[in-house]
Amino acid sequence: LGLVSCGSLVQVFSTQNGEVRREFTQHVADVYSASLFPSGIVALTAGADMQIHIWSLTDGKCPVSLRGHTKAIHDTAVIEKGKNIVSVSKDGTARLWKVSESRCLAAIELGEGLNSCCILDANNLGELRNVLCASAGDCPGEEGTAGKLLVVGGEEGGLFFIDLPAKSVIHKYKCDSAVNSLV
Repeated sequence: LGLVSCGSLVQVFSTQNGEVRREFTQHVADVYSASLFPSGIVALTAGADMQIHIWSLTDGKCPVSLRGHTKAIHDTAVIEKGKNIVSVSKDGTARLWKVSESRCLAAIELGEGLNSCCILDANNLGELRNVLCASAGDCPGEEGTAGKLLVVGGEEGGLFFIDLPAKSVIHKYKCDSAVNSLV
């Protein structure tokens, strides 16, 4: 399955034949981020309406909506199986969410509007792994954050490297222009 957002409409389509399987219309403004959970049966959408919606692709229902950002959400990342997710917003915060409780566990203020994010596994980072992850395991309410690095790109060129369990910036790099995409 694949996802596409067109304005506030999100469509789920078959990658084999292009057939639209479902349409989600709960967002009231443009959707900037749409992704699938690793299970392939759950989707995540977020956008200009400052909301994150978690969708069941099997029945089309939205059992979870997350609110807390004060400006448009530009990107999201699913951590491991999806019990926790991260969102970044024009409000300058990266937020860590516990999906099952519809709760923000942490808001990390970064001082500029944020455009993009990705999660990296510190075990795959060679020598950099030694300076990461001050905490030995997941913090309460978190699953899969231990050993993870959150990388966030900003509108003013900031590229932030965040020790996710510690919720602390361990390095900031300044680009010449906005950081719009990270993988």
